[in-house]
Amino acid sequence: MSYKIYQTKDAFIIFEPETVQKLRDLHIIGNSIDPYVPQKIKRKKKSNNSSKIFVPVCLFREQAELLDKRFKDTITIIEYPSPQKRNEKSLFQNLQCKVFEDLWLKNLYITPGLKFGTDFLGYLGDPEFYHSSFIILCYQNIKNTLENDIQNILCLESILDFIILARLATSVKKMFILAYEKQKVDNEYQDANLKTNMEEIDQNMTKYLCFEWINI
Repeated sequence: MSYKIYQTKDAFIIFEPETVQKLRDLHIIGNSIDPYVPQKIKRKKKSNNSSKIFVPVCLFREQAELLDKRFKDTITIIEYPSPQKRNEKSLFQNLQCKVFEDLWLKNLYITPGLKFGTDFLGYLGDPEFYHSSFIILCYQNIKNTLENDIQNILCLESILDFIILARLATSVKKMFILAYEKQKVDNEYQDANLKTNMEEIDQNMTKYLCFEWINI
């Protein structure tokens, strides 16, 4: 059975309740908003009676691309109303997709993090039953210079933003995570005498730094 996702110019939309439920049950893909909302129905001989209707669910880009990449046999993305010319993703969008996929492989539910000013929120279980445990920010401009990751972070001009997010996360009982990708080593750092596995370093790897604000 194929589950359909409709791609418009700016969104990926699901119109079938069964598809939404299957994505949650089988692929831990969902959001924190209940797609069923109450609606009052007027009847002639009875007072207003409440029932629920299904509201189409909108997936964000990283969710749709992961489904299209890993479950092509059961997921069909239909371009509606007509095929759109897809814009090439930026380097930052590529990073977001890689981070989303890596966290998904760790069995986390991931939803957009806009309300906390970050890229994603991470849940240890279905967002219908769990509060988010992590707020996740993707950061692109960290280069692997064979130095300690923390040293790279402390040199960033936006360190104040990280402090603010760390304090915010602590105040709402969440962990602030900075997600980034280890980039290739520049030639100037490649030393023939360096006994480091350069092949391993040269591979782009998704990495994480966790921040916790301690009020002393």
